[in-house]
Amino acid sequence: MIRTARRLGTALLASAFAVGFTPAPTASAVPAAPATLVARHSGQCLGIVPGSPPPVLWAAQGPCAGTSNQLWSEAAQASGSVVLVSALNGQCLEVDHAGLADGVPVNPAPCDGGTHQRWRKVTLTAGFVRYVAEHSGKCLTVDGAGQAPGTRAVQWRCDSGYHHQQWNLAPGRPAAPGEIVVLHSGQCLTAEPADTRPSPWISQRPCTGGGDQQWSVVERSPGVVAIVSRRNGTCAEVDGAALQDGARTALRQCGGYSHQSWRRTVLPGGYSQLLALHSGRCMSVKDADVIPGAWVVQAECGRAAHQLWFVG
Repeated sequence: MIRTARRLGTALLASAFAVGFTPAPTASAVPAAPATLVARHSGQCLGIVPGSPPPVLWAAQGPCAGTSNQLWSEAAQASGSVVLVSALNGQCLEVDHAGLADGVPVNPAPCDGGTHQRWRKVTLTAGFVRYVAEHSGKCLTVDGAGQAPGTRAVQWRCDSGYHHQQWNLAPGRPAAPGEIVVLHSGQCLTAEPADTRPSPWISQRPCTGGGDQQWSVVERSPGVVAIVSRRNGTCAEVDGAALQDGARTALRQCGGYSHQSWRRTVLPGGYSQLLALHSGRCMSVKDADVIPGAWVVQAECGRAAHQLWFVG
């Protein structure tokens, strides 16, 4: 059973979700700026959700929206570990009752400095990290490698092959004017150098404010936009009007074509999903990579963080 101290009223939760309430964190160090915590295996974001029975709160994955219940800050501890502080209510992620077994739930609770609330951050390849509970040596895990929204967070023995134990703490920062920033990595939509190609590929790269990362989003019809490079006036398109998943995006002279037209859906956290009209697929970072230079492609839409963009 989840201890009573963890229980917030359902009305308080609804109010906090509505207004983005963010009380001062109670962790022992000043938290860094809030960011989203994205599971590598699913592309979904860890968030605080209503549990059972009410008014218990759980930590679970869900479609990324950039809302306060999905924003977390790392607060460094003297031990070298971090605590993960919710932007929704200032509570910390902890292993329930300091349990030691595999499968013990990980939930939000008032910050108390216990070792079951402290996580050792291990950096892995490709920019992902693993969070290891200081008290048990077990990893923050999406239960059973589940793909379904609402799958809970638990602790489990660490394994380097488990992508459901690998996370990206994406900055989730608003885009500066002219930038288009992807949620899962916090990097900017970027026009690659043309080299010998007449139509440069498009990738993600760390935001610099350069001309290769400056875009105008031009409405063509209600809800449908063109994404125009401010560097040379060309339009982002799905290369060759391809229909399959994984087809790259590129820049080419604007012509009003359906493979240069994107249906923009703005989500509650301010992020946008961009759907190519000709294929019904969404602008995505290939394989949810967080490395600079990863290609931007089209893929089946799924509300994953590597398909959500903040338009400056």
